[in-house]
Amino acid sequence: MQFYQKKEAVLVVNYEILLRDLPQVLNFAADAVILDEAQRIKNYATKTSQNVKKLNSKFRLILTGTPMENRLQEIASLVDWVNIRAMPPLWSLDAKMSIRS
Repeated sequence: MQFYQKKEAVLVVNYEILLRDLPQVLNFAADAVILDEAQRIKNYATKTSQNVKKLNSKFRLILTGTPMENRLQEIASLVDWVNIRAMPPLWSLDAKMSIRS
């Protein structure tokens, strides 16, 4: 996979290619990762979410046009990847931290 060895390039991959080529993408060592359709990582348990969260970059940005369902765990999954210190760990989020209408 010679393509992933270009250090100055911009790498654009979709989630399926990321799953297929994860070891090579991890070696790419991007300074910034921008996730479009970031709702794809709202569930911690999915393989997509787990693999995206293996990406290590200095700058991270998430984009989504899909309205969130306002489930604390889903928002926490997104925020956790952008800034792991922004929210408490998922295991500590409980019912008293969320409001149901």
